[in-house]
Amino acid sequence: MDADADTQALSIVIGAGGSPVAVPSFSPGAGTYATSQTVTITTGTSGASIRYTTNGTTPTSTTGTLYSAPVAIGSSLSLKAIAYKTGMTNSTVTSGTYTINLPSPWLQQDIGAVGVAGSSTHASGTYTVNGSGTDIWSTGDQFQFCYQTMTGDGEIVARVAAIENTDSNAKAGVMIRESLAANSAHALMNITPASGSQFIRRLTTGGSSSYTAGTNVTAPYWVRLVRSGTTITGSISSNGNTWVTVGSASITMASSVKVGLVVLSRNNPTLNTSTFTNVTVVP
Repeated sequence: MDADADTQALSIVIGAGGSPVAVPSFSPGAGTYATSQTVTITTGTSGASIRYTTNGTTPTSTTGTLYSAPVAIGSSLSLKAIAYKTGMTNSTVTSGTYTINLPSPWLQQDIGAVGVAGSSTHASGTYTVNGSGTDIWSTGDQFQFCYQTMTGDGEIVARVAAIENTDSNAKAGVMIRESLAANSAHALMNITPASGSQFIRRLTTGGSSSYTAGTNVTAPYWVRLVRSGTTITGSISSNGNTWVTVGSASITMASSVKVGLVVLSRNNPTLNTSTFTNVTVVP
């Protein structure tokens, strides 16, 4: 977490009489976080009440949300709070900016022995994923995974808006994966810079990999994986409406799986930066 040096107390005094109420404090403090946070707001004045806002407006003793439980922050916002108590002067307003790289329920993690640590962020509907790694192949994988949990049947759809050409066979796509282990069973539908589309799968944990080559398309292009029972089907589309099946496989996984966005540089000392839009997960 990067401490937010801009956290500040705004000098607003509402009401009159008595000593001032202690300024509210946030825990964890304002800053940049990889994923969503739950923030506790406290004041050092016993018996004082707290009101807060998350929409940029300034709270008062009569406006804003009355604090009763920790505040869930799932996207970037400005949190402001005031503390007040009868017979005392209202506190100044505490303000802090929280930057959340990924909205809930998304998480990110490097899979396998990557050469450079990856990352995933989200802003204005675009997911930017940075990943290194040698390949997603054979009995083990290395890549950056921006993911969430899905239970039972479902699908993931994404538009690969851009893929950096760190290698002709670098990969950006969508994956359904049984676990975060490097040798996990999985299915991947991806686009490459110069090797077309690919439906890659590992049918069992620790098993070998196989793939089906799709048409020679390049980004921007849509990719989709659909899970129905043990069958996972990979498809591509030029417009997100008309889909062409690339491949299908029977893969037995646990009911709860990891589903998300994959980026692999296929040049392990180098990060590949690729972007995705129109991302949906339907359980």
